[in-house]
This record gives sequence, structure tokens and C-alpha cells, in this order.
Amino acid sequence: MVGLEREWRDRTAGLRTHMLVCIGSAAFTIVSAYGFTEWYEVAAASGGRSSVVSDPTRIAAQIVTGIGFLGAGAIFRSDDGVRGLTTAASLWMMAAIGLASGAGFYELAVASTVVMLLVLVALHQVSRRIQRINRGDETPLEVIVSGPATIGHVFDAIAHMSGTVSNFTASTLRRDKPARRLTFDLQLPADESITGVIGHLAMLEGVDAVSARDVDPSSGLK
Repeated sequence: MVGLEREWRDRTAGLRTHMLVCIGSAAFTIVSAYGFTEWYEVAAASGGRSSVVSDPTRIAAQIVTGIGFLGAGAIFRSDDGVRGLTTAASLWMMAAIGLASGAGFYELAVASTVVMLLVLVALHQVSRRIQRINRGDETPLEVIVSGPATIGHVFDAIAHMSGTVSNFTASTLRRDKPARRLTFDLQLPADESITGVIGHLAMLEGVDAVSARDVDPSSGLK
């Protein structure tokens, strides 16, 4: 169920990854706890020792640290920040659920899964609402630039104003001309104005036109 939720949101680690992490953690736990019992008995009988001291948690302990390898692979940095932290945390949590399942604590495994789904699904909208309050709504922008070289200047200017870009596309206006049409959704901090961004972009060398859609009239944009 957790893997399906991650798959639905098109995350790096989806259904199969979460299933494998959970099954692998459970299998390692079972092997750690019960897989060497016969070997211990044979060693104790033939080795001249009355008992063999073993720690069934050693392999399980390595799962906690080893899962960081997969978690790190799910985290990557992009132009608009760091992504994959929630997916990495879900993989870490899936390892814990697998450990609980392998050790026979099924109630704990089920309860952890339910709480995890509540965090991922129910709190997702709360997180987005907090982000909107802090960052403001997204504004669709269209920028016409004279050539590909100007695209970097546009995004440098947006990054300087702490803006976040999503759904970016670039298209050629005419095949015989180097001009490009850039379309993207821009999200700004609460203290930044969309009118200021448009004015700043319009003054950049190589920017021929800037237009915005669905702008709040209270922003002052004419």
C-alpha cells in the first residue's frame, strides 16, 4: 500500500522497491533469529563447548544502516531544491516494518503501516497548504527569448529572487529563427511580488516578451 502511494505520485522508489525492501528486511530478520540454530547446536556438540553465544540482532542491526544506501539513491538535487527525502524516509520505515514482520510483531507492523499511510496521504495536503502560505501560489509565465543562450539568464534571475520553477517547457517559434518560447509555473516567496519578477525579466537583454496568466488583480499587474 505504501509502495502504491509512492508509485501513484511518480516517485523514484515505487511499488516494487518498497515491496523488496520490506520482504528483504523480514527475510534477514528471520535468518538472523532462526537460520543458524542448527549450526549452533552442532558447533556446541562437536566443539567441546557447553554453549555457543550468539546475537540474533546483529544482522537486523545491519539492515538499519544498510538501508541508507537505497535511501541515498532516492535523494537527488535539482534546480528547484532537494527531492526524494520523503521517499528515502519511507524506505527506511519499510525496513522497520519488515523487521517487525520478520520478528513476529505483526501488530506493530500493521500499526506502523497505517500511521505511515496517514502521514503520506492525509498530511500531504496539509504540507502543500503550508507551502502555499509560505511560498505563495504558482503563476503560469510565458517568456519569449531571442535565443537559447538567454534561457540561463532568465533562470538565474528567478533563482536570485528565490523563485521555484516547475512544468518547464521550451519550444521554437520558427525553424529559421533562434527565438524560443519558455513556459513554466513560477512560485515565489510570500515577500516577493510577481510584478517585480516580470519587470525584472522584461529588462533582461535577450528577453523579447513576458506574459503571465491567472494573476491576482491585487498584485498590481496591469
